[in-house]
Amino acid sequence: MREVRAHPQLPTVVIGDLNASMFSATYRQLVQGTGLSDARTGRGLMPTWPAGMPSWARLALDHVLVPDELIVTDLALGEPTGSDHRGLRVALQWR
Repeated sequence: MREVRAHPQLPTVVIGDLNASMFSATYRQLVQGTGLSDARTGRGLMPTWPAGMPSWARLALDHVLVPDELIVTDLALGEPTGSDHRGLRVALQWR
């Protein structure tokens, strides 16, 4: 959280495998502590791990967190690529 807040003049996007679901206390602390928003809001869970399992058996461990200055115009679950995670594709634009 400290790194995200270190440069308030620069919009910061956090993207990646956070090894935490959106339901975990650690994830909630990160979102609340940074003021970032989950790009999934209103778009469903889009579970990413493990990639080889059906969607109902996967967890959403990969995340895209965005500041208020940006709008998520598209977010999609990527196709399997050989990784144990499925990626997230995101399109952003300035407000």
